[in-house]
Amino acid sequence: LQYHKKLPKEAYHVARIVTVKHEDCGECLQTTVTLAMQDGLNPELIRAALESRWEELPKPLNFVADFTQKINDKDLSAEDLRFLLNEVYGEAAMLELACVIASAKLFPTAKRGMGLALSCQQIQVTLPEGVPLNAA
Repeated sequence: LQYHKKLPKEAYHVARIVTVKHEDCGECLQTTVTLAMQDGLNPELIRAALESRWEELPKPLNFVADFTQKINDKDLSAEDLRFLLNEVYGEAAMLELACVIASAKLFPTAKRGMGLALSCQQIQVTLPEGVPLNAA
């Protein structure tokens, strides 16, 4: 589920955060944020993705977040962004992006199906200056 060779790690993690936030507001989202932090993703990128402040992301990541949300919402206007992202990242990376979005839904969906997703929690991101971010 963590495979990505062509898709940059920033795009991979932004897509996972946006998707898991769409699907879950608890442990799965916290795990996704923690993995992004452990992979060295800039905490400001994580924060912007969590708070849906995509305009603060660099352009390609802004498009990744918007595309991901549109795919999750089954919004057909995602097609325009898909063409744009294909120009930026290439076809192989787009296949990886599609798989990232699909696979990020697995654990939150399985938890709900098993009755294990019963409450939300605040998500913690520690910024470089040590100020924690709480995003529900």
